This record gives sequence, structure tokens and C-alpha cells, in this order.
Amino acid sequence: TDEESDGMKLKIPVLPHGLEQHQIESGVLKGDSEETTVSVTIPDSAIINASELNILTSGSLAGAMFDSLEYLIAFPYGCTEQTMSAFIPDVMVAETIQKLGLQQPKVMEKLPEMVKKGFEKIYDLQHYDGGWGWWTNDQTHPYMTAYVIYGLTLAINADYKVDMNRYNNGVKALKELYKKEKTCDQKAYMAFSLSCIKDPDKKGILDLYKDREKLTIYGKSLLAMALFNINEESKASAIVKEIKAKAKDSELFCHFEGESFKYSWHRNDLEVTTYAFRAIVMDNPEDELVPKLINWMLLKRTGNYWVSTKDTANVVYAFAYYLEKSGELDADYSFKVYVNNRQELNGTVNKKNILDPGRNITIKGDQLVKGANEIQIIKNGKGRLYFTAALDYFNYEKEIKAESKNISIKRTYTVVSSETDKNGNIKEKFSPLKEVVYSGQEIEVTLDVSSGEPLEYIMIEDYIPAGCEILKRESGQSWYSHQEFRDEKAVFFITSWWWYDKEKTRTIKYRLRAEIPGDYEVLPTIATSMYFPDVYANTKSDKMTILEKTGAKE
Repeated sequence: TDEESDGMKLKIPVLPHGLEQHQIESGVLKGDSEETTVSVTIPDSAIINASELNILTSGSLAGAMFDSLEYLIAFPYGCTEQTMSAFIPDVMVAETIQKLGLQQPKVMEKLPEMVKKGFEKIYDLQHYDGGWGWWTNDQTHPYMTAYVIYGLTLAINADYKVDMNRYNNGVKALKELYKKEKTCDQKAYMAFSLSCIKDPDKKGILDLYKDREKLTIYGKSLLAMALFNINEESKASAIVKEIKAKAKDSELFCHFEGESFKYSWHRNDLEVTTYAFRAIVMDNPEDELVPKLINWMLLKRTGNYWVSTKDTANVVYAFAYYLEKSGELDADYSFKVYVNNRQELNGTVNKKNILDPGRNITIKGDQLVKGANEIQIIKNGKGRLYFTAALDYFNYEKEIKAESKNISIKRTYTVVSSETDKNGNIKEKFSPLKEVVYSGQEIEVTLDVSSGEPLEYIMIEDYIPAGCEILKRESGQSWYSHQEFRDEKAVFFITSWWWYDKEKTRTIKYRLRAEIPGDYEVLPTIATSMYFPDVYANTKSDKMTILEKTGAKE
């Protein structure tokens, strides 16, 4: 009204009664003048105003390599591995930038001094027999010797001045170690390192090829790379075919799993994936698995680095090699994106901005239609345009059924009351909730989670009845990594949880208080992998009636 009053207008958020659904279309335009049209469909049962379309475009999948320079391009320090894991990327990234004619990052101005310090440290760590261990006074190690020789060979190829006497002694030591080494993944790494030198031992590498069945994916990837280096393409390609057959492939991601004991470097999925990636790129830079493998490697990044110096260095090696082979950074094109014949995005990509973050746009439901929504992408000029169109929508469902893919979750409600025993002690009493609860009563929520798979980065979202409020106290052990309590849900995060027994179940418990009387539809609990859509589960939806406290049975 026009008159003063104490009335108040509030906006009340309303959650769609249904499960969120996702539809993803992605691809890459490579031609100088190319266009494509993809379609995402919103079904008639969807709540249109709760729908959203996100479109992301990018000129390069490998910008993260340059984002890691501040972490990797540092003065070498510590043991041989740490020294080499800083030294080799210094050389590789500088050479890649020079070959591709890219603008040199400011941090690279320090490169000559950093390489000089790297040489000094490497020479200081060399053993009397010509090889290297982790430290100066430990035993010479075949892997570390191969790692150093690989790095020094790269430096020679990049026209850095290497102490050839020390280098030749190292190569001699590596050849002797190779003869003594039994067939294993470590020998495959030694073969790869030796394949990079000026006069590789082709016979020794071909002998390992005959015994390749004893190698894991990690070892086979290294052997394939060695075979490519000595121009045995057909044998190398045959191994790559075997490697690809073991890929863990999904719609957007792909990786390879280690096959050695848990704490071995060869068991590190990231290290295995980077070497498999390099072998696949050497075979065919246009392979359909390449963008998926890059997506997965980017996914594993923490800030501007990966788990360790060695992991970060391995990813940089892989990306540098890919950029050189693919030529994707030599770009100069314009592009436009249309949705339902309406232009939503346009831009240009060239050497000056190709390493910038991708461009994206969000289109709300009121600009979309039920049925097919057509997305047209047009590109003119040389280079690659990567795109992803992700549609999110809610299907209205009166009763939502439980669903499970690679993980299971169950939710139960228990009413908590108190009683006094004969000694005057107050004890809690628990009874199953049968849809009806009274205002003021406490409810214990139990979430039972199980899976037969080793999983990481799991998020559990438990939506609460609208008439209830979360009590921020828990019972049971907090085995999960993090929790958040929000107005509409409780959220729990599990960074790494390895299920070895399909029957084993872990439990999360927390409590609610019934507050506002009414009849409520309760959305399901949802368990998902934050990165892999094929790990998903939801409970069934529930109903709850909250009555006034009057008439409650004590």
C-alpha cells in the first residue's frame, strides 16, 4: 500500500522437485573454414526455468603447461630426482617456446643462470662409477642414471654446453647397468633414455621388445617411445595399440592405471598416463584419446602444479611434446557461436591470446526451449577450436526412485527422544520415523555409503526436509575430509576412500530438529564423483509430516 506499515516482503527459494540431469556435447574444429552444429534436448517433463546451458570455447588444451612455470622453473635443489625434475622442464619449455615462436614469459629470463646451477648440481651428484643415485654417497641407481642421461641429452640437443667427459662416463655406466638389468619397467625406462642418445643400442632395445609381455602399461609406453626413437615405427605402433586397449575411457576423460604395487612410481596413475599419452602422440597426435587424456591430466592439477616435482615435470614433458607435434599454438582465427539462431559468443584466437583462459557463456532457461536447442559453431582461420556445451536441467518427478552406478547410498531417519532409567539417568531412545514427527523433536539422519570400487573426490549432498533445521552436532567418527551445513542441505566431501570389500559400508550421521508444521516432499541424497559422471547414486525421495507439538506423546 501507499501507507506506512510494518509489512515485509521476502523471497523464499524453492528447489525443483526432481533430480538434476546433465547432457554434454563436445568437440574440436580443426579446418581453416569449418562449422558444426550440435543439439541438446530439454524434455517436456523438465522444469524449464531451472534449466541452464553453459558453453565453453578454448584455443588450446595445454595452457596449463605455462601456468606451471613458476613452480617448476626454479633453482635446482635437493636430491638428484628433484634437481632433474626442475632442470629438464627448464630446458624443454624454453625449447618449445623458441620452436613455436611464442612470447617468452618473464620468468624465463632467468633461464641461463638456472641451467648453469642445474649442471653444477648434477655434476656434483655424479658417482665415481659414472652413474647417479638419489644422493652423492648412496648406491648408483639404474633409474636415476637413466633420468640424468635423458636430461643431459635433451640439453645437448638444445645446444647447451654439457661437460662431455662426465656425460660419456654416465652413458657408459648406463649401458653397463642396462646389460645387468632383468626385464622390468625400470629396464624399459633405461631403454627409452638410451634411445635418445646419438648412437643408441638398437639390438638391446629390440631384445626388450621380444620380452615385452613382462612389462606393464608404464613399461610398454616407454618401450614404444624408444622404438619410435630408433625408427621401428611398426613395432612401436603395435605396442601403442595394446596400450590403448587398457584405457579407462569415459565421455570427457581418459587415463591409465598403474599395475605395480601401491607405492611404486609405476603404480602412480598420473605418471603412467603421461607416458602412455606421449607414446600415443608419437604414434598419432590426432588420436581421439588425446584431448580426453589432457582433460584428465589437467583435472589432477593442484593450483599450478601436480602432486610432486616429478609428477609436474612429467606432465610438462608430455604437454611440450604434444604442442610441438600438434601445432595447435600456431593459431589465427575468428569464431562465432549461435544458440537457436541467436549469436551468443564471438572472438578471435591468435598467438598473443591462445594461452588465455577459455571463454564461456551461460544461457538461462528462459532463453531456451523444450525439445532440441541447436548450437552452431563457426570458425574461420587456422588453428583448433575446442568447445563444450553442457546442459543442466531438472525433470519433475513426484516420486524419485533410488539409483546406483559404481557407488551406493542409503538414507534413514530416526526420531530421538529421551527417557529416565530407574537410577535417574537420562538416556536417548531411538525409534524409526514413520513419516510423522512433532515440532521440536530431534531426528538423526544416517547415510550409509558403500562401493566395490576404489574412489576419490566424492561429494555427498543430503537435502533436508524444508520444515527442519540442521543441528550442527555429529555422532560417530568423522572419517570424511570436509563438511558444510547449508540452509537446504548437508554436504560431505571424501578426498580418497579405498573400498576393498563390497560389503563394507561407512556411515555419516548428523541431526535435524523438526520446526515448522506441514507436509513435505524430501529430495533424495545424492552421491557423486566431483570429476567422473559415471560414479553416481541417489536415494529414493521421502515424505515427512511435521505436526504441532501439542498432542505429542512423551
